[in-house]
Amino acid sequence: MSCQGRFNPDTATWVKDSVDSPCIDAGDPNSDCSLEPAPNGDCINIGAYGNTAQASKSTLQTTAFVQINLDTNPGWLIEGDWAFGTPQGAGGANGNPDPNAGYSGVNVYGVNLAGDYRVMVGDPYYLTAGSFDCTGRQAVSVRFARWLNSDFYPFVGNTLEVSNDGQVWSVVWQAQGGENLADSEWQVLEYDISAVADGQGSVYLRWGYEIISDHAFPYSGWNIDDIELRGL
Repeated sequence: MSCQGRFNPDTATWVKDSVDSPCIDAGDPNSDCSLEPAPNGDCINIGAYGNTAQASKSTLQTTAFVQINLDTNPGWLIEGDWAFGTPQGAGGANGNPDPNAGYSGVNVYGVNLAGDYRVMVGDPYYLTAGSFDCTGRQAVSVRFARWLNSDFYPFVGNTLEVSNDGQVWSVVWQAQGGENLADSEWQVLEYDISAVADGQGSVYLRWGYEIISDHAFPYSGWNIDDIELRGL
């Protein structure tokens, strides 16, 4: 398994997994690994494909080039119940309540910091961040801390999207039908946005929620903190 790619001999194609095998880069550091495809971590893999052109790829060692901890308000565009400030630990008529502080510090961007989101059917409401300069960057990803509680799709929709012009948006993540969004603690998530962001001078991100059905139940909604853009 490899997040960056492993060779599937049955289809003769490269596929990506959600986790990395512990055999990647776990061989003898003195052994030749020059035949392994990049990124190869400069260390041979354990297994039959070690030091071959079909060796599973290593995790990229990216670094953060944008870091926003929300200690102060960056002034991002907000719609609907999105707000900046300190969450009150309220809501939770269904699921779990909001946190009472950020992942680090006290502030977040969140949907109704004092309770649950309103369940009136309407257009998607977004928190839009940017623009961010990714000129000269490769393998760009976004990492952030999330505390999210929401009704299931198709009653309520939740998305993360990316754009390199602020007009045309690509979905990075969206809640699936039946997906349980009931965070009771902060979790740090990272998503690949390289197809849209690599080398671009103006990259935008937006987190969204949409009340789709008048049968939706109220939940405490989004909270995000500590946003990073990472890359090579």
